Amino acid sequence: MALKPHVIVGGVVGAALVVAGFVAPAMRSSASKTAAAALAQAGLAREALGDYDLGLPLLDARADLATLRQQNMSELRGSAADRFTALDAKLADIARQARISGATSNVPPLGTDSASLSGAVSATVRLVQANDAALDEALKLARDADQQGGNVPGVASVVGDIEYLRAARALAEAQRLRTTLEAKQAGLLALALGWKRAQGNADYYKSLDFSGALEELREGVAEFEERALGAAAELTTLRRAIAERETELEQVRAELAETRGRLLEIETRGFTVGGDDSFATYRAAYREQSDKLRAAQRREQDLRFGALRGAQLDAEDLVSGPLRGGELVEGSEKLRRRLVVAEQRAEKIAAGMSRLSEKVEFVTGTRRNAKEEEQRYETQRGGTRTGLDRARADVNRLAGEVVEKEKAAIQSAQAAVSAYRKAKTAIANRIKQARETRRERDPKNENARLKWIVDDRYSEPFGKSAEAAARLLEARTQTHRYEWLRAHIDALRQDSTTTGVSVDLSQKESILEAARESAAQALNEATALFEDIVGRSPDQTKWIPQSSLAAVYYLLSKVEPTEADLHFGKAVETIKSALEGREHSPYLADAAKLRDLLKMLNPAAFGEGGPEEGDPEDDFSDDNG
Repeated sequence: MALKPHVIVGGVVGAALVVAGFVAPAMRSSASKTAAAALAQAGLAREALGDYDLGLPLLDARADLATLRQQNMSELRGSAADRFTALDAKLADIARQARISGATSNVPPLGTDSASLSGAVSATVRLVQANDAALDEALKLARDADQQGGNVPGVASVVGDIEYLRAARALAEAQRLRTTLEAKQAGLLALALGWKRAQGNADYYKSLDFSGALEELREGVAEFEERALGAAAELTTLRRAIAERETELEQVRAELAETRGRLLEIETRGFTVGGDDSFATYRAAYREQSDKLRAAQRREQDLRFGALRGAQLDAEDLVSGPLRGGELVEGSEKLRRRLVVAEQRAEKIAAGMSRLSEKVEFVTGTRRNAKEEEQRYETQRGGTRTGLDRARADVNRLAGEVVEKEKAAIQSAQAAVSAYRKAKTAIANRIKQARETRRERDPKNENARLKWIVDDRYSEPFGKSAEAAARLLEARTQTHRYEWLRAHIDALRQDSTTTGVSVDLSQKESILEAARESAAQALNEATALFEDIVGRSPDQTKWIPQSSLAAVYYLLSKVEPTEADLHFGKAVETIKSALEGREHSPYLADAAKLRDLLKMLNPAAFGEGGPEEGDPEDDFSDDNG
């Protein structure tokens, strides 16, 4: 798996500076020897970093190897027997072909039996552990190099690269834990709702009075039947209107096709050059057919999208004055949307009527066994209470683990920021010293090494880009923490409201606000960095920092509610600018995904209409952005 762009940047810059250190003239001073030792140690750290596999942490985070290792492989095979049988046959054939071809003299047994599966998981776990150890070793070497000469260009950037990878690793683990936490929270709320239902049902049967109940229920069924008739009539009306509109559209489209054909015929026939009568006849015929074409096109648009046909503008205020009069023509597009809503409404009415009819039968039967049902729900409620206690403990435990993983990710990201900033300062100092040395000792610019250092236009921008990327990683982690904490607190509050169990959320709410403030601070710092990089970048590569800047603005819209619209608007404009003319570039796939997400959240920001009032989409919202 390829390294992330910011890691590549850091690696390229660091490697270049390490090389620059070794191509320098022989070092004589103690400081020079210390710098050389630091550079050598940094080189060892980069060599150790080369053994780190980026794919393994992702595999571990997605597969949850620790949990998979505890899985009963016999049960796993039993739950997917057909697939494993086919895989067994394929692996056996691969091994047989390898032996026949002589590709290897000792082909290990391949299989998907329980032992093989367990062995594969254990081997993968060992690989992950060895991989983590390689990263730890690289960090140790890098820190030793930093202690020896952290101000030497190319040293601190190694620390930054490794800390960045450690932060990304911890963040991936936190994301896996958050996924588990979300499932546990959903289970907790499901149990809470089950407990509430059990309590309600027990109370219901305890105080059940059947006098008049069936009559009221049957009246409700009758009301639903009446509404169902109305919904059916509405569906009939809408379908008829759509059919009529489509018929009109077919006629208009036929007229359009005919008119285009006549225009083509007129154009093909042309006119006699120099013949005034011929040209006048041609022009009149062309104008007539063009007028017909425009009128037909206008009718087609009206029939598809709707219009206020014959409306007049206010003569006193042509710009903002209201339209007066006119005939409302509903377009086929809106009629179809209304039909979707009407169909869903009819389905809901039918479902409601079905449920109410079931209640009639239920109450009829309940009269015979109300006491039995009361006892059953009391028993169920007691069992659910035990499950709730376990679920709450699991949720709180997982929340603590997520906090710790994110804390590690934030610390590593902040360490990467500091290291990249230190590397940036070292680069700037190196260039400054080289300029002073050239001014004092090489006025004719004959020293190739000094010229190489002074003319280096890439190290400083790359250093700032690496710092910005690390700050963005920290900000992402802080934002994720704010979002999941908010959902976590909401889940606990909903559980408390549902079950009546008292819970003190003040401490977690304080942590939530602190997370929001930390996220906002990190994002604002990232904003300043990326805005500066965008301002200094040439047009050919400006889209690279612009994509990251758009992501920063989007994250800011989540953690600064009072400025959410402003930040979201900036995110939209920035991603548009980044993608302009490059929409299909494979290098901008992630930017296109961000654009699509922003467009989904707010189509109007991209000049597209959102769902109209009454549409099914109005019933849904994404509180998490």
